[in-house]
Amino acid sequence: ADAQAAKAIPEDRIDTLTGLANANGLSAWFVDKRARLVEDGKGIVVLVANLDAFDEVTRLRGKDTADSILKEVAKRVSAFTGDEGIAARTGGDEFVAVATVVPEKAAEWAEEIAGKMAETIGRPVELGMSAIWIGGSVGAAVGKPSEGEAVLARGREAFLKARKLGLGRYVVDRGGL
Repeated sequence: ADAQAAKAIPEDRIDTLTGLANANGLSAWFVDKRARLVEDGKGIVVLVANLDAFDEVTRLRGKDTADSILKEVAKRVSAFTGDEGIAARTGGDEFVAVATVVPEKAAEWAEEIAGKMAETIGRPVELGMSAIWIGGSVGAAVGKPSEGEAVLARGREAFLKARKLGLGRYVVDRGGL
């Protein structure tokens, strides 16, 4: 069923390197899922992760190594979407995971999951005989599925605050539900 579902997704919504959704795919997901998630009484948690010093990795290790790292990070980010969510690569080294949650638990869950994502991204990427430590910062925001793009924007703002705190840090914006 997954292969058929993947074929049904228009090409302009997929990041060809990682197989995740791209920014178009993420926007379409917010629109497509909004009504059902609102009907189901769900909230969303948007996690925005960006890799630390990725340009330097690309410069020092080359594009092939950088691409391998992006593919590995894509797998790691995908683990945070749950059954109903989506993972996307929305920029060079920016990844987004959206998970659906019960609103009463959203802030608490976002705090826990943002910390886990920062820790997961911080693990070394094994490539051949070497391990590359990449790390990244994570911003998370909770909100209503009807306000997906706004929740994403708040997640990006939280990410910028996390980046200012230092490597491997995370910040959660608890407003919005």
